[in-house]
Amino acid sequence: MTRTGRSASSVALVLAVSLCAAALAPGALAASPSAWTERPLGVPPAQTFVGPVACASTEVCLAAASGVLAWSLDRTADGGKLWTGTRFAFPGDAGAEATGLSCPTATVCVAATNGPGPAPFGAKVFWSSNAGASWTSPGSPRVPRPGFLEGMACPSATTCLTLEGGDSPAIYRTGDRGTSWQQSTLEGGGWSGAALWRVSCVRQSTCVAVGSLASGASLVARTTDGGRGWKLRTVPNAGSLSDVSCDPGGTCVALATGGTSVLVSGDGGASWSSVAIGSSMAAGGVQCVSGGSCLVAGAVSGSAPAAASTTDGGATWTVTPAASVSGPLGPLACSGSSLCVAARGPESTSEPPAPATFGFALTTDLGARWSAAPVPTGADVVSALTCPTPGECFASAGLDGARFIGEVLESTSSGARWRVSLAIPGLSDLSDVSCVSASTCLAVGPGPNAGGTGPATIAWTTDGGSHWSTERPAGAIGTLRSVSCGSSSCAVVAGTSSGPVLLSVVPGQAATVAYHAPGSVESLNGLSCSGPQLCLAVGARSGEGAVVVRSESGGTQWTLLPRQSSLPFMSAVTCVSSTACYGTDGGASPVVVTANAGSAWTSEKVVGSAQGAALLTPHIACSGPDTCVLVGYGSSPFDPDAAAAVTTDGTTWRLRPVGLQDVGMLLGVAISGSTVIAGGFDGTVVTGSLSALG
Repeated sequence: MTRTGRSASSVALVLAVSLCAAALAPGALAASPSAWTERPLGVPPAQTFVGPVACASTEVCLAAASGVLAWSLDRTADGGKLWTGTRFAFPGDAGAEATGLSCPTATVCVAATNGPGPAPFGAKVFWSSNAGASWTSPGSPRVPRPGFLEGMACPSATTCLTLEGGDSPAIYRTGDRGTSWQQSTLEGGGWSGAALWRVSCVRQSTCVAVGSLASGASLVARTTDGGRGWKLRTVPNAGSLSDVSCDPGGTCVALATGGTSVLVSGDGGASWSSVAIGSSMAAGGVQCVSGGSCLVAGAVSGSAPAAASTTDGGATWTVTPAASVSGPLGPLACSGSSLCVAARGPESTSEPPAPATFGFALTTDLGARWSAAPVPTGADVVSALTCPTPGECFASAGLDGARFIGEVLESTSSGARWRVSLAIPGLSDLSDVSCVSASTCLAVGPGPNAGGTGPATIAWTTDGGSHWSTERPAGAIGTLRSVSCGSSSCAVVAGTSSGPVLLSVVPGQAATVAYHAPGSVESLNGLSCSGPQLCLAVGARSGEGAVVVRSESGGTQWTLLPRQSSLPFMSAVTCVSSTACYGTDGGASPVVVTANAGSAWTSEKVVGSAQGAALLTPHIACSGPDTCVLVGYGSSPFDPDAAAAVTTDGTTWRLRPVGLQDVGMLLGVAISGSTVIAGGFDGTVVTGSLSALG
C-alpha cells in the first residue's frame, strides 16, 4: 500500500469544532441539527483533505491540511473561532505533511510528518513545548524508504508511539521526549503485508493500533508494556480500520472509513465486538472522552454530515444530523469532554473542490458540558442547591476542619462564583436550603449524611442572603434532613429518637411539629412543596417498600398514603404542579412519576449508562413540567462516578457521566435559567448547559 494510494481515497475535509460534554461529559455527546456555524480555513483552497487533528486544551487545537504539494498546519488559540495556517510549520522540512498529531498536555504537542509528493523526502517527528506555536526535531525513528509515518499517540509528555504505514509495518516508541526511538517487537505471525494507520492509548502501559492485514481484513494490535511488544488480536472483520480511540476507563472504538459499523472494546482492547451505528451512517472519525462516552463523526445518506454518540461504551448509538454544515465529517479530536474538533468537507474528486466548501464549523452543544467551581472556603460537602431566580442561587454546605462549620453559599452568576452568605460554627453542615421567594429563604442542619454534629438549627433570610437569623426548634430534634418551601411557608424533615417528623415553618416564626411518622416508616428522605397547598415527603417503610406522605395544606397537616410496594424506596422528589411530581427510587429505573399527587407512580424510561446499572443516591430538580435533571453517581460508593440524567419531554431521560476528574458524587442539583448547577463531596460545585445536557 502506498502513501499516495491512501490519500487519493481520503475524504476531502476541513474542520468542525464542538464544545462537548461528556460526559460529555463527559459526558456524553449528542448534537442538535442546527447547532453548527462555519469558520474559514487558515490557508484556503487547494486542500484535498484535512486531518489528523489534535487539541491541547479547550482553546488550542491543531489540524493538518494537505493537498498536492501544498501541506500546511492550521492552529486555533481561541476554541476554534479563528484559525491561522502555516505552510512551512516544521523547520528544515519544507512542505512536510503532518500525518499524526498528539497533545498529551496543554503545552506539549508531537507531530509525525512526511515530506511532500508520492515518494517521501523523509519521515520525521517534531515536538512543540508551546502547543504548536513552534517546533523542533530532537530525533526521529529510522524509517526505511519508501516507508512513511502514520499516526501519533502520546500517553505522557515524554512517551509517544508512531507507526510505519507501508507494506512492512513497524511501530516506534520513545520514552525521552523524542531524543531516541526504538522499534517495537511485533510478536507472533500475521504481520507480513499488513498496514498500520492509527494508534491510541488507554493508559501509559496499554495502547491499541489499527489497520489492515495483507488480506484486507481488520487488524487490531495491542500492547500492555508501554509499546515495547505488540500482539495481534482476533476481531470481527470490518475491513481496513482507519481510526481508533480509547478512553482511560478502557472503552475503545475502531472504525473503517465509510463503514456503518464500528468495533468496540470495553476492556482496553483485549476483546472486540462489532456494533452497528446506523444503517445509513458512514463513519469518518472517532474520539472517546471518558466514562464510555464516544463520538463518531461521518455522514448519512452519502454526504449529509452527522455524528453518532454513545454513553454506554458503544453498546448503543444515537445518530444526529449536522444540518447547517455541508459535506461529511471526518477525523476527530477532543480535549477532555469539553472541546471536540472534526474535519468537514466534500468527497475527493479528480478536480479540486470549490474553495467555498472548505472551512471550520463550530457548535457549542455537541454533548454534556460541565465545569467545576470550587467553593471559596473549601467546604467538604455541598449537599443542596436552590435558585429562586435566574442567576441567583444558594447552596447548603459543611466544612469539617479543626472545627465544624455549617454554611450557606450564595452565587449571583448561576454557579460560576460563590461567596459565604452564612457560617454557623459547631454544625457539621447545613443539609438543605429552599426559598419562598427571591428574598426569603430557609436553611436547615445538621444533616444525617455529614454525621449530624451540632444542635438542630433553622436559619432564614428575608433580604436575599444579606442577613440571616437562626432558631433551634423545640423538642428532641436531632437532625434536619431536608426543607422545601411553598409560596408562603416551608416544610422540614427532622429526625428524632422515636422516628422522623415533619415540621411546619413560617420564616421568622417558631417551628411546629405537623406530623410524627408511625413506627412502620423507617425514614423520610426527600421533600417537595409546590404552590400554596401540595407537599410530598418520601422515604422508606421497614421492609415494605417506599413511603409517601402528602399534605394538601402547605405542610400543616399530613396523610400517609397507601404503601408503594413496587418501589424499593424513594430518596428524592420534586413537584412541578399541584398534581405532577417526579421521584427517585434508587433502583434500576431511577425515575418515577405521579400525575395524581403521589397516589400512584410509574417508572420513566432511562437511556444511556454511567458505569453502573443505576444512579445511586439521586437528587432531582425541574425548571418546568417536562424539563428536569437528576444527579447522583453511577458506580459504587467506594469508587463513585458522578452522573446526570436529563429529560426535556417529561418521559425519556438520557443518562450520562459528568466526566470531571475528582468529581465523584453529586448530592444536590438546581436549575438557574439555562444552567444546571450540582454540588457534592469535596466541596465542588459543577455547572452545565441545560440545552447541551438534553
